[in-house]
Amino acid sequence: MKQLDLFPNTLDRVLLRADTKKNAYYILELIELNGTYYIKKESGYGNTMLDRRTWPKASLREAMKFYQKKIMEKTRARASRTRIYKKVA
Repeated sequence: MKQLDLFPNTLDRVLLRADTKKNAYYILELIELNGTYYIKKESGYGNTMLDRRTWPKASLREAMKFYQKKIMEKTRARASRTRIYKKVA
């Protein structure tokens, strides 16, 4: 059935939250659709979404590497970063 191709296959999803006054969040999803892999990012605070982006990747390996790098960037403490996220789900 061709219509099944309209629905992406979510391979992994992570919700990150920062301990801030506005309750900042960062959601990452690793998605496969028609043989192409995508990393979808949504960020904002409270019930307000401020940014949504999608990065296409040709292979699962490339997508996983990018996905894991983004998670590490957000959860790793650095002197130059005031907002550090923690995994919620």
